[in-house]
Amino acid sequence: MRKGIILGFSLLALALPASAQVAEPQALTIEAENVTASSSERATADAGRTLPGDVIEYRLTFTNHQAGAVSDVVLNDPIPAGLVFVPGSVTASRQDLLVEYSIDGGSSWTEQPQVEVEVAGEAVTRPAPADAYTHVRWTITGSVNPGAQVTARFRAVVAEPNPNNSLRGNDR
Repeated sequence: MRKGIILGFSLLALALPASAQVAEPQALTIEAENVTASSSERATADAGRTLPGDVIEYRLTFTNHQAGAVSDVVLNDPIPAGLVFVPGSVTASRQDLLVEYSIDGGSSWTEQPQVEVEVAGEAVTRPAPADAYTHVRWTITGSVNPGAQVTARFRAVVAEPNPNNSLRGNDR
């Protein structure tokens, strides 16, 4: 059984002439769809725009192009700046996985992020607010057979522009 880790990063294309390029199968694809714009009647001028309040769905699809099964597959996707994670929106095509979240740029991971807040002068631990989430990670606990695909999804909402809100700018 082969082992490998797949991270949700942009894939780099080599700058070769078209005649010299060979289409290599991509192990990981990441797609984003504005489900609000796709499902509503928008004015023609706004049809291609992303507006505050729009829901964006991210789909990560891992395909095992190896000759044998792979294990230790991890799909990791940052939540882009200006978007707020939608709690309860995470899904996957398999049940044998662990979903974790980061609220610190991917430095630490947990199934239920917590923050410490002050209430009546005392420190209290509470669930992290949706706008604190910076990453979503799926760890497949089983193996992925040759040719098999695993799809993971989550949603985020385009935030209203507000320079005083708690969204992080470039630290994602």
